[in-house]
Amino acid sequence: DDEIVVRGPTVMDGYQNHGGIRPDGVWRTGDLGAFDTQGRLIVLGRKDSMLVTAAGRNVVPEWIESMVTADPRFAHCILIDSGSGDLTAVLVPFDRFADAFRAMSDRDRAQLLTDLVAAAPDYAKPARSVVVAQSDFRREGLLTANGRPRRRAVEAVFARAECSLLPAAEPDSDPTPETHPVALPYDRTVSS
Repeated sequence: DDEIVVRGPTVMDGYQNHGGIRPDGVWRTGDLGAFDTQGRLIVLGRKDSMLVTAAGRNVVPEWIESMVTADPRFAHCILIDSGSGDLTAVLVPFDRFADAFRAMSDRDRAQLLTDLVAAAPDYAKPARSVVVAQSDFRREGLLTANGRPRRRAVEAVFARAECSLLPAAEPDSDPTPETHPVALPYDRTVSS
């Protein structure tokens, strides 16, 4: 199942009050990995994050997310199952880029996502995206204490969302928590 399994004298005995390693000295890490052509182990993502598409294809979300966050405008990208077997990208631009994303047309945003994930096979490309202001994402408690997205919480909030939580621009105004989030309906279909 491509899970990284470790055995040997350097393997820890386990976590306190959570049992130890198996009697045969094997530690199942919960990480997925593969060896490259030079024999180096490449960590692909977490086993418990694996998504299965409507066609039954397994997608490691961290793979697609890293393609998107390679663009310096994005703080986070979380790939989720939208409930119908289609994949949805929850896109979180840094706040300093929020105005630019707000000004983009739906077509331009869809094209940007298509370009960012161009190297992925069609089955792993998101069919939709939801854009969320970084400040809203933080305010809604969707980040851990060290700033990583809470994947299950994001899935619960956005699995069936077809809206942007990027507040509408208002001239000469500073958005306050009372004006956030403003839902702007849209369905981002990314053609392959």
